[in-house]
Amino acid sequence: MKNRAPRSALPALLGPADPRRDRLGIATIVAAILLFVAIASLVLARVMAGTMAGDRVMLVALLLNVALLLFSWRRHSAMRAALADEASAARAGLLGTTDALTGLGNRRALAEEGAALLAQAQRRGKVVALMLLDIDGLKQVNERHGAGFGDQTLAEIGRAVTEVLPLGCVVARMNSDSFAAALLFDAAYPETVDRLAERMLARFGRGFQVAGVQVPLGVSIGLARSDIESSGIEGLLRVAGLALSAAKETGSNRCAWFDEGMARALEVRTKFEAALRDAVAKGAILPCFAPRVDLATGRLAGFEVVPRWEGAQGAVEADGFMPLAEEVGLIDPLFEAVVRHALAQARDWDPSLRLAISLAPAQLRDPWAAQKLLKLLSESGFAPQRIDIQLTEAGLMHNLTLAQSLATSLKAQGARLVLDRFGTGYAAIGHLRALAFDGLKLDRGFAVDLVAGGESLAVTTAIARLAESLNLPASADGVADAATAERLQTLGYASAQGAHFGGLLSAAGARRMLAEQRLIVAAA
Repeated sequence: MKNRAPRSALPALLGPADPRRDRLGIATIVAAILLFVAIASLVLARVMAGTMAGDRVMLVALLLNVALLLFSWRRHSAMRAALADEASAARAGLLGTTDALTGLGNRRALAEEGAALLAQAQRRGKVVALMLLDIDGLKQVNERHGAGFGDQTLAEIGRAVTEVLPLGCVVARMNSDSFAAALLFDAAYPETVDRLAERMLARFGRGFQVAGVQVPLGVSIGLARSDIESSGIEGLLRVAGLALSAAKETGSNRCAWFDEGMARALEVRTKFEAALRDAVAKGAILPCFAPRVDLATGRLAGFEVVPRWEGAQGAVEADGFMPLAEEVGLIDPLFEAVVRHALAQARDWDPSLRLAISLAPAQLRDPWAAQKLLKLLSESGFAPQRIDIQLTEAGLMHNLTLAQSLATSLKAQGARLVLDRFGTGYAAIGHLRALAFDGLKLDRGFAVDLVAGGESLAVTTAIARLAESLNLPASADGVADAATAERLQTLGYASAQGAHFGGLLSAAGARRMLAEQRLIVAAA
């Protein structure tokens, strides 16, 4: 919709059709009625005087007048119905392009009016800028104050966006927490759009007063221009989305223009995603095994299952593809294939060995995640009592209640629960108590320069003391040398893993290690 247009107050067009618009029909009816009254009066007078007999002209005139009345009334009724249909069609059209909550246009309106704006820009030698806004913090507003308050907040945001932008902009609400605006500008002066973006950031920086409550919100802005991306409004939306992603990577309250580098990055990502989907479908992502050693005895305590992708591009470690797998919805089939393969490899291990399996943050939002894992364990015959389920601190932040349900289901079957990558700053002591963890695992980054002292040593020591106070065994990842392993043992860590203990091993490599230590159980 064009900025400041009264779309939010649906016009009188949405009311019933106005019969007064059919002036000719009404005039005809009035004339017919007057004529009928006149002729009927004459007929009645002649009947009473006894002079009506044989006056066929007067009777014909009366009948014609009645016919004219009927015709006029039917014409008026038909016109009234047509006007009502016209109003209904207009109402449907307006509702189909209007966001009922904010009164702004919707995506369809942006497509229609944006196309007209692009045509206008071409005629006038101008450029269209598309501004895509993503609002940060709306989810928390809904969770804290309720959906009704959230709707009021969105309405206030809609008003603020239109106030910042100049007249003539096409403004639309795209989805639950994003808005878009298209406007004309002179290609030689892109700073005019920059200033608008800065004003928008400043407006959001002041927060919003909603029902007497101050609501802090952030916004990220992606900008695109039609002289670089010329495939229409949908094309501008796509590349503005890329710019928006780039802006969000640098933190909230940022804006960024689309450039060709973003397009190349998207092309690379698209190809990588296609290759990843193919790899998952073909079972090309296999488990590797990271040995975990008891620091007190030096004995092998078990392995952590870590996915690795062996493809034409070479080996890709888990950190290089797991976040994308989560984002594009591949985590479930990938997890199932890797864990199924790992359990098959571990079926003849010594019963003293444990297997650690990590759940991705996206899986903690799946109410059936625990049942899916238990099904895999049941099918493989691997005892849940030998499983360590690793959850990351970041994953807990999405839905603690669902994570509690998952933890309860898994622990009821005997699995242990370990808080992985501890120390990165997300989890609180309350989370440790709420989920009844059985162990803490230090984030690997702290082990890198542990021996050198400094902040890493302070954090590692503090976590060891915390684990001790909670009566939880602490483990560490990323141990590269004997000095680091020794320092961890001195601090009270129970177990560790990393390059010093063998790093990541293929299934065959893990089997050789187990055979050397006589930890493979012969088939009965």
